[in-house]
Amino acid sequence: KMKAGVSVTKKRKAAPVVTEVQKKQKVTRTPLRWLLKSEPDLPFESLKTAKNKTATYNGVRGYQARGNLRDLMRAGDTAFFYHSGIKKPLIMGIVDIKKDPFVDPCQFDENDKYFDAKATKDAPKWWSVDLTYKEDLVVPLATLKEHREQLKTLAIFKQPRLSVSQVTEEDWNYIIGLGEKN
Repeated sequence: KMKAGVSVTKKRKAAPVVTEVQKKQKVTRTPLRWLLKSEPDLPFESLKTAKNKTATYNGVRGYQARGNLRDLMRAGDTAFFYHSGIKKPLIMGIVDIKKDPFVDPCQFDENDKYFDAKATKDAPKWWSVDLTYKEDLVVPLATLKEHREQLKTLAIFKQPRLSVSQVTEEDWNYIIGLGEKN
């Protein structure tokens, strides 16, 4: 099963996803908070050195994660950047969502590990967002688990394989208090 990652390679432009309801309502919404998981072979550190400290978060291949990203995430939201698949998983820092979701171009590239033969340009299946480095914030999974009682709504405990999950404002602030800022 593919995991989400961050790509600092080619920048591709695509139109943002805006639902018909959003177009009609012209609603201003409160920015949401997220937890984004990434494999360590595509490190958080790469955001710090990328042009404009921005990179594409791509390779999301779970349907619930895709729905969260495509339907709910928007430019102006903020996320914890979490490294999974390592001996001691942890939140590495905070990122801003730079622009609205766009079609993940990796799904069409036969040479990419996130290629999806069933996806077409007319009916794309997967989405990406651009992330901008905001700050370091280190919170190991072990620390989160120690505070599980206070973090009851955190999806990482209920759905540990979900790569894109919303974080409540209460949980966000609590985790900030647990973190080690650099």
